[in-house]
Amino acid sequence: MHVLPPRPALKAAAIALAPVIVVAAAGWLLVGPLAAIGIVLGVVAGSTSATVKLPWRDRVVACALCLAAAAGGLLAAAAPVPWSILCSVLVVAATGMLQAPLNRWSSGMIVQAPLLAAISATTGAVVSQPLVALGALAVGMVLVLVIAAVLGLQAPPTPAEPRIALRHAVATAVSCGVALGIALAFQIDHGYWLVVTLALVLRPVRHETVPTARARVTGTVVGVVISVALVIVMPTAAVLMLAMACVLLSIAWGIAADVRGSTIFATPAIILMASSGAAGAVVEFGLLRLVLTVIGALVAALLAALLYRADAPAAPGGGESSPVES
Repeated sequence: MHVLPPRPALKAAAIALAPVIVVAAAGWLLVGPLAAIGIVLGVVAGSTSATVKLPWRDRVVACALCLAAAAGGLLAAAAPVPWSILCSVLVVAATGMLQAPLNRWSSGMIVQAPLLAAISATTGAVVSQPLVALGALAVGMVLVLVIAAVLGLQAPPTPAEPRIALRHAVATAVSCGVALGIALAFQIDHGYWLVVTLALVLRPVRHETVPTARARVTGTVVGVVISVALVIVMPTAAVLMLAMACVLLSIAWGIAADVRGSTIFATPAIILMASSGAAGAVVEFGLLRLVLTVIGALVAALLAALLYRADAPAAPGGGESSPVES
């Protein structure tokens, strides 16, 4: 896969990103860094819905569910232990199951919902302004919906078959819920990395060939590992600049109707923004965190392979790499 999307898509993404930068900068100046990070995360979370040619109602519902996932994570984090762990797991599992009906509209409509729930559940205790965080997410989602509509940046939907959508939703709900439960129970810092990897690798992209599926999984895994490593060694300002570059590429690949490319660059964008420490939270990293991320990535890749093999019928002649329509 090429790193850079087609030039027209990249140009359109750059035009779309300009007002995002302006609004995020205004949020930083008027409210603080938490608002700026929330706005950008909202843009990334809403971009998969905003860039699909579906009725306004469907796109708004998808963004609202992503926002509800973040709110559910914050509420779960506020509960006393061990109820907070149980509530967090249930919220993430619920967002996983919600993938089923929405992926029947178009694949990946709310792929970021489990991520937002997990990030909120693991950082909610240190977020001093939860309403600001949620408000900023909402602003970012509304912003990307309006920008995509005004510029006409919508690609045709890629609906998943009901059986594929349901199987994917169950796998996402169980794996992400268990991963978050383990991370919270053992107090693993930034345990949401596991959920990020699982949610973004487990995709109901039915039409992929085996080599393409492997490339997508590999790209996502590499994106996670590189992002974590960069957050460890680079200053916050540089991390945020890299995050914005990833947002640009993610939107551009989405405009080009390339789910794989959009997913690969959305991964580091989310991790870099959420883990930068710009919002005031203490960020501590070490080799153990990186090792845990790699383990989570390997588990995600294995689950993705098993899910693909369960869904993909054998090709004529006994092969398994023929494309199948969604």
